[in-house]
Amino acid sequence: MAWNAQIARQNYYQNMIWVIDGTRTEFDRYNFRMGLSKVSENGLASFSWHSRSKLFARWWVSKPVFIDFGPDFGIWRVLRFDPTQKRGVVAYTHKEKLVEWITNGTTDFSFNGGPASDKSGTAGQ
Repeated sequence: MAWNAQIARQNYYQNMIWVIDGTRTEFDRYNFRMGLSKVSENGLASFSWHSRSKLFARWWVSKPVFIDFGPDFGIWRVLRFDPTQKRGVVAYTHKEKLVEWITNGTTDFSFNGGPASDKSGTAGQ
């Protein structure tokens, strides 16, 4: 999806999240796993991105982004990503919890950092 299309959708929908398919290429999942630090007790991890893929750079937007790497590696919420340094912080997100948040209409994902669509939500509470 083109950058201007991403921005247009965000402006139109306003309270939204992105759920990105991280399994589109086998290399994205592999490169993410190779650059991931040890995951902390609260599910946070830093990572470095050595791939030429634009997976993280393309999706560093103003709305919450979740990247789904499939059943073997799970869903990760992008908290921070510096496209210049190709380093970031992610939070492991259980699929069931993400479904619960979406079902309940949660749009505030600012806990632990990262962009939030709306400050009135209740995620993480």
